[in-house]
Amino acid sequence: MPWMLLFIAIILEVFGTVLLKMADGFTRWLPATGAVAAYALSLVFCALAMRHIDVTVAYVVWAGVGTVALAVVGVTLFHEHFSTAKAGLILVILAATVGLVLASPAGH
Repeated sequence: MPWMLLFIAIILEVFGTVLLKMADGFTRWLPATGAVAAYALSLVFCALAMRHIDVTVAYVVWAGVGTVALAVVGVTLFHEHFSTAKAGLILVILAATVGLVLASPAGH
């Protein structure tokens, strides 16, 4: 269950960041309000997950998986530039995230 809570937190964080981009520097109130709400809910779910997952693992997974997901969203939704270097560095983030989870004690 804590991993599901963390997964929900990641989805909300990615959604909030997409809305933040759409808010155009907080000049569009609806996506700006949605971004704030999504971030707040993301933090709630992340905090609930951290009751059972070590903070180091939970935060790195939340930030790492969110970063990788946003890179995909940025390229597909916002047509951002994607280079070989960027792809390689994103793979490093993903590998480090997975490595940290695997190096942590079971159940944490």
